[in-house]
Formats: sequence, structure tokens, C-alpha cells
Amino acid sequence: MNFTSAVEFAAAAAAELERSGSARPVLIGIGSVAGDRGRASNRAYGAAKAGFATYLQGLAQRGSASRVRVVVIKPGFTDTPMTAGLKKGGPLWSSPQRVAADIARALERGGPTSYSPWFWRWILMIVRLLPHPVMSRLKF
Repeated sequence: MNFTSAVEFAAAAAAELERSGSARPVLIGIGSVAGDRGRASNRAYGAAKAGFATYLQGLAQRGSASRVRVVVIKPGFTDTPMTAGLKKGGPLWSSPQRVAADIARALERGGPTSYSPWFWRWILMIVRLLPHPVMSRLKF
């Protein structure tokens, strides 16, 4: 559901944007930093977000032949009802308002992938480079 409904909505939205008369239509999809590297604690959620981001990359490639620009937003920990059961606070947490501001900025000038907040891009670059034996010993 986390994957299929998002893909179906994105496909319909992209088709509608292609038909629109808009000078520079933009489709923004909400992914997650959880999709950048598999973790035991959120494997199904991370897999759905990874799949959705990959689907959007395909749409972006197809969109480059049309006028539609596709942007994937990858928020980190955000204080929302979904994270209600988690301990919050610290520098890695964001407010929904912060993520919304980053989405608005990406709408105007974002590349194909935008992290929210910006520092997640660098954190995840390091996490993606960790060898599997190291990653499997980490508990985060």
C-alpha cells in the first residue's frame, strides 16, 4: 500500500501534468531517508520508500522527454503522527514546517533528489558507503 498507491497516484499525476498547459510542470514525490539503505528496524517501510524513489527516477527520465520535472523529497526524522511512539529531539529531528519549507524550495529549484533537512544528503552518502559487515553491526 505504501508503495503501490503512491506509484499509481504519481503515474496519474504525471500523465495529467504532461497534458496540462503549464509551462514547467513539477511532480514532487515524498520519499524518505529510510529508502537509502536497508535497516532491520524499518525494512518494509524502507523498501517501499526505496521502490517509490526508483519509480520516480524512471518518471523523471521519461519526463525529460516531456516537460514534467520530477523531484523526490527525502525527509529524515520528522515530528508527525507516524513517529508518535519514538523519542524525539536532537539535531536529526525536523518539524513538519521545516520539511514543508524544503519542499517549497525544491518546487522552485530542486534537483531530482532533495533531502530535508539538507544535511541528510551527506549522512546518507556515508551510510550508503558502509560495507555490509559494518552496517549489519550498527543498531540504528
